[in-house]
Amino acid sequence: MSGLSGAIPSKTSYLSAHEIASIIDFGRRDSEANPYKNKDDDFSDLIMFYLLTGCRKNEALRLKASDHNFPDGTLTFRDTKSGRDHTIPCTGFIEQIINRQLPSSVNARIFPYSESSYRTKLNKMRNSLGFKKHWTTHDLRRTFSEHCQLIGVDIHLIASCLNHAPAGV
Repeated sequence: MSGLSGAIPSKTSYLSAHEIASIIDFGRRDSEANPYKNKDDDFSDLIMFYLLTGCRKNEALRLKASDHNFPDGTLTFRDTKSGRDHTIPCTGFIEQIINRQLPSSVNARIFPYSESSYRTKLNKMRNSLGFKKHWTTHDLRRTFSEHCQLIGVDIHLIASCLNHAPAGV
């Protein structure tokens, strides 16, 4: 696989370390953060959530407050492509993002974006970042996978993190 900077098929594209750093910089909330045009802190949280979890776009957009289990410190994706619930630890940056976004109603969605509002905000963010190549939400999922491989995470563990269906199914 290669990064987004070259001409590559979309099914193998992922973000480079430099592009990931740009997204992290874009999402900073501290007083030293760069003042990007069209910056939306809540949407930046969602994009970081994709990078940190490797989940699919709709899996995150369907998350409800009730999917966050405070006592266990977990977050469960329901109605996934594989047909199985997928539970992940909710710690560190993921926990910070969820706590910032957590609605007061247990039935309310954590990331309250419709398909249309999501697409509009993503386009604005991409324009603000000014990457040379177009990138998609699914490229963030592939980025999670590729960078896990680069640091030596076992491929079977990565498949489990991505909630892939077991081989032969």
